[in-house]
Amino acid sequence: MAWRRRNLARATSAQIAATAYALGEPIVNKDAGAEKGRLSIGDGVTAGGKPLAFKAEVDAVSDAFTGHDHVPGDITGLDEYLQDLVAAMLEAGSNVTLTYNDATGKLEIAAAGSAGASRIGALVNLGLSASVGSNALTISLVSADGSALSGINKATIPFRSATAASGVLTHVDVTAPLSLTISAGSTLGFANGVPGKLWVVAFNDGGTVRLAAINCRSGQAIFPLGAFGVASSTAEGGAGAADSAHVFYSAAAVAAKSFAVLGYLEWPTGLATAGQWSAAPGRVHTQQLADPLPGHIVQTQHVLKTDTFTSSTAGVLTDVTGLSVSITPTSAANLIKVSTHVVGQGDTTANLSTLVLRRDSANIGGGAAAGARTPAIGAFPRVADGRSISSVVSTVWDAPGTTAATTYKVQFVLQTGGTIAINRTWSNPDVIEEPRTSSGITLEEYVS
Repeated sequence: MAWRRRNLARATSAQIAATAYALGEPIVNKDAGAEKGRLSIGDGVTAGGKPLAFKAEVDAVSDAFTGHDHVPGDITGLDEYLQDLVAAMLEAGSNVTLTYNDATGKLEIAAAGSAGASRIGALVNLGLSASVGSNALTISLVSADGSALSGINKATIPFRSATAASGVLTHVDVTAPLSLTISAGSTLGFANGVPGKLWVVAFNDGGTVRLAAINCRSGQAIFPLGAFGVASSTAEGGAGAADSAHVFYSAAAVAAKSFAVLGYLEWPTGLATAGQWSAAPGRVHTQQLADPLPGHIVQTQHVLKTDTFTSSTAGVLTDVTGLSVSITPTSAANLIKVSTHVVGQGDTTANLSTLVLRRDSANIGGGAAAGARTPAIGAFPRVADGRSISSVVSTVWDAPGTTAATTYKVQFVLQTGGTIAINRTWSNPDVIEEPRTSSGITLEEYVS
């Protein structure tokens, strides 16, 4: 629409006073005196308009509007008005909630249900913390950055169904600090000075998260801790009597509840006195999707000896050349499975050939020491036939208790005057049916 300029009516003070102008009609005073330029508005009833301002005053107001320099903060209530306006514009979609705090001016947007990153099969915004005091151990849940958990800084834990036939996941939020105390005197199966781990799990007790701890290693046996399992726990008791490995200990006992693995605490050099939690763990680890669990293999080392070896050295332990392999454990608390197979023969003079497995300078895997007898993994039999080849096979679970490079090897000890042959017979004729064998060692590191 085009605008058309309109000329305002002009009148003297006397004319304005004597005339009933239409309601709202503007009249400019044309007197030469002080009233000149005053703008009046007709009241439409009585004679005389209602003067509003002199022309000079109107001009001043116009100039003020043209050159004003106000900022938003000069306008009282503008921030509050805009915050309310934005909150009113937003609409919560599926599985989303909007919470506006009028006092702080903050708008929280939260995802729920099956949508968003918080509903994947992994821990979300969760970390572990451990502290010791008065020989007791306290295990705490914190957020991923180490801060306290709260309603606006929550962690989410996925649990499998407690029903074996159901593959549905349930997600439970942790919205407040949560901890578990292992009381002084409770060993959880630790031994003095032996490296060990405590695995931390969370049970879903009808929507209530309960922390529990378990030592998954008992000697050379490893508890098969599943990523998502169902189990029961025993109350820690608070009196220093939680002393077994392979047992879940929680503040309150649960029965047949689903659990999720949260991570572990490790003491690489062990505790000086088992049950006296005077030292904080040397390693605190929060579980991630690809991380191995107790019973999983984390590395393998292998050597295969394909050449032959003979020796007549007697009376002392002697290396079988080429039958050794080294491994550097990733954790001092882990176990090493040592598998050996040695093929060969002693000589035909009825002398004994004894085989020994060594970890560095320590004899492992043999029987109990008895006098001068050598703890061994086996021996080649005494036979008069020069082509009677034999195999010695052994499997040993070892706990080296270190993260330093460790060497495993096969040694032999001969009766005086004897000879040993490896990967061949003693007589070794050059005929097609004569065997050439191999011997080897395989090392596997298992998480415990």
